[in-house]
Amino acid sequence: MSEYQQHVYAVDDDPDFLHLLESYVKTQPISLTTQSNPQLARLHLQTDMLRYDAILLDWNMPGLSGLEILRELRQQSPSGIVPVILLTARTDPVDIEHGIEHGALYYVTKPVQKKELIIAIYNVVRQSQKLRALGARHQSILPVRLLEEARFQVRTLQDVYALEKSLAALADDSLNLALGLNELLTNAIEHGNLGIDYHKKTQMIQSGDYTERLQQLALRSDKRAYLTVRIAKDRTEFEIRDQGAGFDFQNYLSLSPVAALESHGRGIHIANQMCFDELEYQAPGNRVIARLKRGLEL
Repeated sequence: MSEYQQHVYAVDDDPDFLHLLESYVKTQPISLTTQSNPQLARLHLQTDMLRYDAILLDWNMPGLSGLEILRELRQQSPSGIVPVILLTARTDPVDIEHGIEHGALYYVTKPVQKKELIIAIYNVVRQSQKLRALGARHQSILPVRLLEEARFQVRTLQDVYALEKSLAALADDSLNLALGLNELLTNAIEHGNLGIDYHKKTQMIQSGDYTERLQQLALRSDKRAYLTVRIAKDRTEFEIRDQGAGFDFQNYLSLSPVAALESHGRGIHIANQMCFDELEYQAPGNRVIARLKRGLEL
């Protein structure tokens, strides 16, 4: 995890559990604020949500559930994605599916294990930082609305950042387009070109230097990912192709109850459900076409 302080807000009606959380994070670079009253937490987050890199919400609280607070926070968020981890004893697939439908992407099951909690916080902080960075850099530096078709190649994360910044203006919701391109291009580099599988990524995340190691591996690789943009009156298409062997993409287009309990693996789901109107992978999985149906006013 990054050395600078991460600001985390935890809401649970059980004070003893909040004390346990404090003991778990005391050796981490985490500044933890706790609240046992969900009503007060809701009022606080209505004005101060952006102060926090991650928010922990207990699903089952009297009077106001964590899921209800999450639903309200999503309405405040420009992207519809909020840095929330749901704390829950519920592991029934029906319950988890219900949570997914309301925007809960990250779960930690009770009784909470320290290692699992720290990894979950790291992942949500990384997602939160990514959204903030996208919001800060999504102003286009190219006259992209003059484009009809363009082709780009990327090798590193810096290439990805440059492209998302340039192409964000192709959509009215520029933040969500930038996020979707970031997820798909990073996936092409990480899993496609570099061949980092789920277990290897888990190890990199646990080591706390995932982004730095990914960038170093990409710099040493001679493989590229290719992005082709096609613009028409009724749609904008983004075709991404990598030089990897492909993968079983069907398991990632939606977030299953089982996958929701894992520490990562949500990027394609986010792109599919929140960023594009259509997402079409083609076998063997090293080529994807993402579409925005609304297109540009030409």
